[in-house]
This record gives sequence, C-alpha cells and structure tokens, in this order.
Amino acid sequence: VAVDLCADDQLVDVVGGGFDLAVRIAPTLPDSQLVARELACCPRILVAAPAYLASHGLPRQVADLDNHLLLAFTPSGAGAPWQLQGPRGATASVEAGQRLRMDATPALHAAVLAGMGISLFTALTVQEDLRAGRLIRVLPAWHGGHRRYFALYPHARALAPKVRALVDYLAAHYAGQVGAIV
Repeated sequence: VAVDLCADDQLVDVVGGGFDLAVRIAPTLPDSQLVARELACCPRILVAAPAYLASHGLPRQVADLDNHLLLAFTPSGAGAPWQLQGPRGATASVEAGQRLRMDATPALHAAVLAGMGISLFTALTVQEDLRAGRLIRVLPAWHGGHRRYFALYPHARALAPKVRALVDYLAAHYAGQVGAIV
C-alpha cells in the first residue's frame, strides 16, 4: 500500500477531492454520503511542558487555570470556552486562547512543547509526549470531553481492497493505543 498523506485540520470534500479515505476527529459526525467507521474514542486532556509548569506552577484546581496561559485550538478562528468535566459530574467552563489561538494542531502542539502554556489535546495526540516526559498532564481528574476518531470513505461497495486493509489496520492500531493511554 502506498499512502499519499494530506494532513490538514480543515474539512475536505472526500469524494470531490478524490480521496479514498479521510480520518476525522470529532465528538459526532454530521450526516453525510460517506461511510463512517469509528476507530477510537478518547478524552481530551490538559497538558503542559515541564518548563512551563516549573516557571508558572502546577494548577491544583480548575479555578487556577485563570492564572495561566491557555492556548486554544480554534479551527474556525473564533474562540469557544473549554467545557471541562470532572469528578462526580462536576463541570466547568474555562475561557481559553486569550493570548494565543491557532487553527493548526501541529503548531499548537509545538507551542505547548516549547513551554508557551497549557492546552487541551486528545490523549492519542500527546500520548508519546506524556510517556517521554516532554508533556505533563494537568488536572488529571478533569477532561474536555471525548473525541471520536472516524475513518470516512465513499460507499463500501466501491472500497478498494487496499483501502479496506488500511481501514482495518487503523481500527486495530487505534484500539490498541486507546487502551494504553492515561
């Protein structure tokens, strides 16, 4: 199988763009003419670099986030508060991105690794950084809801065997990864 990867945080027209397959991360999917196969479901977690926490301190409760630099992913350009869920059904709304908002996950990831602040990522996105100690989970009892990873492709009857094999591989890969996170 040869893969031509187009990594983009923006939604693409799978059929119109000639793509065999797209992987989307979302809480849910809008209705579409595509076949969707769920690959994984994982929490969005708060993380920061050790250098940032050494200079700004580790938040002990959600209210402490008001005194920190919160870096937000804003694909539409408009910020929205983080809706956090905590122990025993507790919830909190936190204004993020007052100092820095980005519409590209890789840039946001690089900013957090560089010690520029705290951000919210799917656990799958940052699991290697957590294992390697490049990032530290902040307020581990809290999360920003769950995001589901989906493989999207045109109708199954037209699915090429090698694309089906890739979807099956991704499903097995993500299933193994999610169980090992946080």
